[in-house]
Amino acid sequence: MSKLKVLVITGSFGNGHLMVSNTLNKALNDYDIDVVTHDLYLEAHPLLTRLIKDWYLKCFTHFKPTYKFFYYARQEKLNTCFYKKYGLAYLKNIIDKHNPDLILNTFPTPVLSLIKEEFGLDIPIHTVITDYCVHKNWVINNTDVYYVATEKMKGDLIKKGVLPEMIKVTGIPISKEFKIKTDRNAWLNKFNLSTDKNTILVCTGSLGLLKGFKKYVKKIATKNDNQVIIICGKNDILREQLKLEFHNYKNILIIGYTTNMNHWMSCADIMITKPGGITLTEALATETPVILYKPTPGQEMENALYFQEKKLALVANNRKELKEYTEHLLADKNFIHSIKTEMRRVRTASSAESIIENLV
Repeated sequence: MSKLKVLVITGSFGNGHLMVSNTLNKALNDYDIDVVTHDLYLEAHPLLTRLIKDWYLKCFTHFKPTYKFFYYARQEKLNTCFYKKYGLAYLKNIIDKHNPDLILNTFPTPVLSLIKEEFGLDIPIHTVITDYCVHKNWVINNTDVYYVATEKMKGDLIKKGVLPEMIKVTGIPISKEFKIKTDRNAWLNKFNLSTDKNTILVCTGSLGLLKGFKKYVKKIATKNDNQVIIICGKNDILREQLKLEFHNYKNILIIGYTTNMNHWMSCADIMITKPGGITLTEALATETPVILYKPTPGQEMENALYFQEKKLALVANNRKELKEYTEHLLADKNFIHSIKTEMRRVRTASSAESIIENLV
């Protein structure tokens, strides 16, 4: 009997979809399943996709109203949208080349709905939604199975006409590393950090710090019982700027790209970040209390509101709230305990394994 062959379709608009794809790839290999992955849009239309990605990233800092309109507008008009056929010819070539038994999708890709309609290809399509909300582009006609993070999302898909038996509540797949407990003292000592101080982790990603954020960092860093770790991702320019800005602050550590986020999150008393679906899932796994700062309208805002409603995170809409919430969390250990307890209650332990067991 030949092995199952899975085609994973992903997208590099942000790192979340790629991270989920990588996690699923490793799990598929563990199950001895043949797997091949393609970043559909980037491979099909490299130049145009890079321009769109640049616009997408700038929307989170400069063009928030534009992205808000794109996200919420014309929910019922997806079948007539201009990008529904984006990448279709390339997708057909990929399918012809690999002849997969199943397509596993980790990106909101309406074009997938057309492979059965236009080409008559009878290939099961399974879609893994990588946020805590259901964007209109996630609802892909001819999808056989959806994997979602929460019961609420299952209900939202049902409202959009998806049959209940097509929806599996599995959680969002993340790396196994986030489920392994870090030795906090050993890790902090490795970087000459105090094991007794409040450890505040600030994750800027590739988008950089928002306006006024440096003042906040300086304010909390002036307190002797605090220490701040700022992770800049692949933004080398920002990293060098911050090193220069904070060179006199002995209790601020600036880090660029790291493969050790699991350790930093496990060691942090508080994490300040943007509400990406993968980051939030990692926070659940490591039981890291989170303050979500200035979420952008769209999936960020929907993710943030869900976590706020479930008492899993605080949402700060300005620097004043950010300062207040930081001080509140650090001062109220019972509040932090209640957040961690709720995180343990709602998190899902083996999302990737649950998805793959459903495939086979």
